Amino acid sequence: MPSNKGFNTLVALGAWCIWKTRNNRVFNNVEPRVNRTLILAQEEVEFWMLAGAKGLSALVAIRLPG
Repeated sequence: MPSNKGFNTLVALGAWCIWKTRNNRVFNNVEPRVNRTLILAQEEVEFWMLAGAKGLSALVAIRLPG
């Protein structure tokens, strides 16, 4: 079931981006912004796909503006 694997990877990636945003707030005192977190998630998806993560391309066909 590649779609389930892709979805599970996407959930893990979302948690990773929220964690990175939280750490940036705690350790660097950077005010979190939703749009910046979404851009971070989009960049991370691209990196994960380059690294060989399977099943993400069909789930992330939508691009964020900007």
